[in-house]
Amino acid sequence: MRIKEKIKTLIKKDYFKEYGKDPYQEVIKAVTYVVDYEILKKTLLAKLQEFIPVETVLFYLLNPEKDLYEPIIATGYKLRATGSGPQAINLELNEDEIKFYKFSKDDRLIKWLRINKKELNLRKNPNIFDYLALKEREILGIFNVELSLPLISLNKLIGMVFLGTKKDSSPYSSEEIRFLRFFSYQASLAFENALLLKEKKESFIKMVRADRLATIGQLASGAAHEIKNPLTTIKSTLQYIKKYYGEENSKKELIEKILDETDRIDSIVKSLLSFSKIEEPHMEDISLVPLIESCIQLIDKSQNKNLRIKRNYMNEPKIKGDSSQLKQVLFNVFLNAMEAMPDGGEIEVTVETVNRKDKLRGEEVLIRIKDSGIGITEENLEKIFDPFFTTKEEGTGLGLSISYGIIKKHGGEIDVKSETGEGTEVILKLPV
Repeated sequence: MRIKEKIKTLIKKDYFKEYGKDPYQEVIKAVTYVVDYEILKKTLLAKLQEFIPVETVLFYLLNPEKDLYEPIIATGYKLRATGSGPQAINLELNEDEIKFYKFSKDDRLIKWLRINKKELNLRKNPNIFDYLALKEREILGIFNVELSLPLISLNKLIGMVFLGTKKDSSPYSSEEIRFLRFFSYQASLAFENALLLKEKKESFIKMVRADRLATIGQLASGAAHEIKNPLTTIKSTLQYIKKYYGEENSKKELIEKILDETDRIDSIVKSLLSFSKIEEPHMEDISLVPLIESCIQLIDKSQNKNLRIKRNYMNEPKIKGDSSQLKQVLFNVFLNAMEAMPDGGEIEVTVETVNRKDKLRGEEVLIRIKDSGIGITEENLEKIFDPFFTTKEEGTGLGLSISYGIIKKHGGEIDVKSETGEGTEVILKLPV
């Protein structure tokens, strides 16, 4: 027994000596001080590749809304030859395509990892492929996965890490496996904490936003009523004066310009009233896909020939809602997407039904509208639902504020994700 422990100690010392530092301490330090979810992903990947000589790495996490394990990190997969000789093809995958390689809770690989709660070495256990379904074998084959590590938190499988073949094609050593077990344990805790913090932060932002919009709504309602009365008097007086100038074009044109600006103010006041007091929706059964298609037909008639619409209708859900109000929201989102791509681009529309976070509340429909436009800066992203905030020269800044109110009236939520230069994604969540 003592000899065995001494050998373990020597192996461990040699392993540390090779890298010049203690990998275990490095991982602990990395995850202890990082709480931001996006930074955590990059940090964990960097630490893993720092101590394990592997290029292909995939991290999967459970999406509780969809009950699916989805890829959140993928690297080293860019090119992989399929076939041989003249029939060989280079399979190129981009980040948008990677997201379709998902696992469900019922997949056999997931069940194996959930039950055994340990790594699965596919090089040492090639017979496992006979147990797996065709889809699972294809995913593992495409990414040339050699090692699967479960991410366990509170005795639940929250995700997994897939590692490809090492750069020198040698098998994973016992010390590397030992380190990877430790790494997966630390990564599980770190992801659980980061996701919890992210969720609380998002809930707080939504609460503050709702409170702010309610306060602004009350102020806007009072201001709109105060402006509307004198504005009506000004407009009627100008129309009366206009009659007395007959053919005096210069004065008549001046009055017409003032009337145009008065109409513009009147339009803003009406929008303010719409924002401050959104009408109760007239609820009826609605098929969402035809409703979305009717909005797409309107934007398809635009002069922008370089505009492409990509549809991903996972199903065709029905909801209770006000079709005219929802059309207003959808058209506003599509219009914003088009304006973000003045030279053309792609709008991707995805519709799917998922479980709500609180599963007792049933299912909800997600409508994702993603453009390939200029994106929104992080600073502006926090303000997009504020009334009168706009980056457009002729915009009123009330479109998204009103859309937010309409979706809330339908018992749903609206979220926006964006990166400068990468485009914007608007997610509408509506209860089934």
